[in-house]
Amino acid sequence: MTRATNTSVPNFIDMNDGELDQYQACILIKDTNMLEMEADYSPAHRVLATHFKDTKVLEYDDTPDPNEPHAPSKKDVIAIFDFVQKNIGNNVLAICSLGHSRSGFVSLVFDYLNNNLDDWACYDDSPYNLVNLNKEASPNQLQIKIALELGLFDPAIIDNLPVIS
Repeated sequence: MTRATNTSVPNFIDMNDGELDQYQACILIKDTNMLEMEADYSPAHRVLATHFKDTKVLEYDDTPDPNEPHAPSKKDVIAIFDFVQKNIGNNVLAICSLGHSRSGFVSLVFDYLNNNLDDWACYDDSPYNLVNLNKEASPNQLQIKIALELGLFDPAIIDNLPVIS
């Protein structure tokens, strides 16, 4: 069975070749404050170039506020769905700064498209506040909202996830 794993930039950089070789595809979601983060991302770019059959790099900030200048956009959400759909059947590694929210959204999309939402739940009965009970993932709420608005997620499926508080 294929899987998506969300992780942080530091954890990604520390992965050994054996760990990296488990994945055929990788998506890196960078923060827009690159000058502050360049030291973290430079080694990540070198690994991306050498270890994966398919890669994607996106750049936006982790914010639930659509009015923020570098918030996730419809284009970003569609790019993630397209990347994951193209890599159905592959193990996908998703990376962002802390490895929980933006990369967690990639894990959610992967699991959704693979009809494997068993480990996902709604926190406090909100369709935008999802968590994965095993992956330390709590996807970006704005990305979930955009995916629902675009019809990329079936609201009935999201509404039927268990509720935790």
